[in-house]
Amino acid sequence: MRVAGTPAILICALALLVGCDFAADYSGTKGGSGALANVHGFAVPEGRSSPTGRLAQAVALDPRGPEAGIVLEPAWDDGTPDPYREADLAEAVAQGASSFGLIPARAFDRWPEASLPALSAPFQLHSMEQAAAVARSGAVADYLSRLESVGLVGIAAIPEEIRHPASLSPLRHPDQFRALRFRTAQADALFEADLLGALGATPVADAPPSGIASGEVDAAETSLGWLPTLAGNLTITGDIDLWVKFDVLVADSEAWEALSDAQREALRAVAEDLALSPIDRDDAATRACALGYRVAVTSAAARDAFAERVSPAVRGLLADPAHAPVVEAMRDAVSAHPAREYEPPELCRPRTGDAARPDH
Repeated sequence: MRVAGTPAILICALALLVGCDFAADYSGTKGGSGALANVHGFAVPEGRSSPTGRLAQAVALDPRGPEAGIVLEPAWDDGTPDPYREADLAEAVAQGASSFGLIPARAFDRWPEASLPALSAPFQLHSMEQAAAVARSGAVADYLSRLESVGLVGIAAIPEEIRHPASLSPLRHPDQFRALRFRTAQADALFEADLLGALGATPVADAPPSGIASGEVDAAETSLGWLPTLAGNLTITGDIDLWVKFDVLVADSEAWEALSDAQREALRAVAEDLALSPIDRDDAATRACALGYRVAVTSAAARDAFAERVSPAVRGLLADPAHAPVVEAMRDAVSAHPAREYEPPELCRPRTGDAARPDH
């Protein structure tokens, strides 16, 4: 969508933000029918080797897009620290500076009318199988229609990884969170204010990856796949499931309308299938432990204490008819796909006593 009155200089600035990848027809790129394929800019707020980047590559490289006559050309993050980059890229897509984007759901909190806080509901999901069921639910499909209010089309939600707390020593109980400074992606995201605030912690969005090691922050919310990007002798608590990070494949509404039905269906199918092939939790933990990071676990009683501490935030989502169906879909997924109690993979166990499960 091009918002009425948007200055041309702003459109140009947004285009620079995503690498000047405007939607265009490029000669020499063929679709399955032999016709020229449409090549579209694809905004990604991370580097290509990150968990988000790997999902973006899976979308861009899937042959079903080119076969339908559409190619997504990723514009990768340049590595410059920016706590608002995700939201800026979402706005760039909404303004037409890039036709498509893979944007974390938390970024849409920039627009209250388009925010998707239920996708980050705390302590609801405990496996990627559960997350995949939620992503493919009718509740989420309806929820993504909120993005239309800002000129975006939500094509699909793709679960990336479960987020956990990491620090120099194991964080196993909610009382340990009190007064901690937590490195987060967006300090003003709705879920982070509710989640960390309920635990007595303070979100800090501008801390660098070295922030824990340097003492700028005390802890971070991260995932097993992202853990090796943080500096320090860190331990992640692998069974404190703070929330699941969902990325949303979005399109500028005008670019989406210009696609054929076959092209739209191809992109939907790629994203929906990717939800069923998440980053493997044990593989990510094994890679992290091979680099010297540690994985701790806690007790069932402590996990229940976490869930109770953040329950007001969950009740608030359930009380809002705009958000409640997604939380209810999460609970349905938990019932339909029971999760096993998490145990660190073999490589992580002998490295540290942190892998032992406490009694309380």
